[in-house]
Amino acid sequence: KVLPGVAYLEMVRAALQHAAPPQPKSPVLEISEFVWLKPVVVAEPREVSIGLSRNDADDNFNYEISSEDEAGKSVHCQGFAAYRHASSLPRLDVAQLKAQMNRRTAESAALYEMFDEMGLQYGPAHRGITSLHLGKDQLLAQLRLPNCVRSGSSAFQLHPSLMDAALQASGGLIVDFDRPPGEPLVPFA
Repeated sequence: KVLPGVAYLEMVRAALQHAAPPQPKSPVLEISEFVWLKPVVVAEPREVSIGLSRNDADDNFNYEISSEDEAGKSVHCQGFAAYRHASSLPRLDVAQLKAQMNRRTAESAALYEMFDEMGLQYGPAHRGITSLHLGKDQLLAQLRLPNCVRSGSSAFQLHPSLMDAALQASGGLIVDFDRPPGEPLVPFA
């Protein structure tokens, strides 16, 4: 059993909310330069820690998620986070974007069949893509929280199922749907 890499995003968000709540002037948390170094493999209960440090020069936070076992300390991921002004974020016109997606449309069943063929067997809780629309060097994905994880979903702001679906969808930028790779593509950053 492997902790989904995207679960670290919610861990970072929750740790920062607890350690440094957002100020009214900058309510948006931006998580960047996220690097997955080693997955958390769970064979028995284990403690996973998150360390935060503030970089006073640019008001960013460094984070590191790690665990220890008999072999020593393992760093699972690291990166940076900062609170940003909501006004600095671009607004997107989804209808306009969808009109640009003229290369291909793929529905959920076909996508997850392709993932299965690549060796990525996503269970029901991690099948959040309902459709994927491809354009030139861009894509638009429609995501929906799977029914099997809806109860208890209010405990998350960055639900791992939806975050994983977004990451799965990003693979559409590098995978040729007519000739999918025979092995899984797993991101590291």
